[in-house]
Amino acid sequence: MRLKYTLVVAVVVGHTLTKMSINYAVHVVLVIFVYLVYTASSELGSPAVVYERLKEATSRSRICEEPISHAGQSCGPVSGNSKGSYLTMLSSGGLVFGIINIVGNFGTVFVDNVSISLIGLLLCD
Repeated sequence: MRLKYTLVVAVVVGHTLTKMSINYAVHVVLVIFVYLVYTASSELGSPAVVYERLKEATSRSRICEEPISHAGQSCGPVSGNSKGSYLTMLSSGGLVFGIINIVGNFGTVFVDNVSISLIGLLLCD
């Protein structure tokens, strides 16, 4: 009995450490990317410049031709977003994306192999 619980703890700890190390690596890469975009870029250089460029991109007076815009690239206000802005949390697509993520993440948790293994080990006592 003691061996079974020791194995369960070993599986949980190993799984947790693996997830933590992957998350750590992803966060380090994201922080480096954000730093490079917002501070080290010669074209952008600061969050204020990025904000102004995004506001300019949704402007109705923007010229949607080469070299500013390219074929297949969005130009001007975004339909479905609040005031056509790229800088909004109020968008119909964002709401649908959020609902799909919540539902999908519940499915991921309930189908996780480690969770099922632990439940099986504990119930087959």
